Amino acid sequence: MPENSWSASALSASMVPDGIDGRAPRVMAAPLECPYSGVPLSLRFSMVNMLMWILDLGLAVLMPGLEVAALVAFWFVEGMKKWAAKGGPVPGATSRFLMVLSGGSTSSALIGYGFSCADLPVACASQVVVAATSHAAAGPGCGNRGRKADH
Repeated sequence: MPENSWSASALSASMVPDGIDGRAPRVMAAPLECPYSGVPLSLRFSMVNMLMWILDLGLAVLMPGLEVAALVAFWFVEGMKKWAAKGGPVPGATSRFLMVLSGGSTSSALIGYGFSCADLPVACASQVVVAATSHAAAGPGCGNRGRKADH
């Protein structure tokens, strides 16, 4: 067979467009690129997704930590007031405690709603847990407020 002759199978395979002979069409398109960064969009979206998860987990740890730190600071200040009163009663201590806990649970619920709108599910769940915990802690004290103990 001479060098310049073509076989029938090679000729027919090269003349058939992709997809007609049962083979999947070959797509040779270049990945989309962001015009300013030169990074393919698929990689850019995965980096954004990863950054969102880092932000979500970071806020899920940071926000309850800040709320606990604020509550500890409040207890410290109330303890200093009691110490200054030489262990005696401090007027309005129960009212301030209940106001801090109810305000904290309300703000945690609102922050959780904001995280939900921002599509940060883990941070939202952590705020819901903080709101439920502080609401449950405020609950038993609210029922006894203003009543004398039955001893």
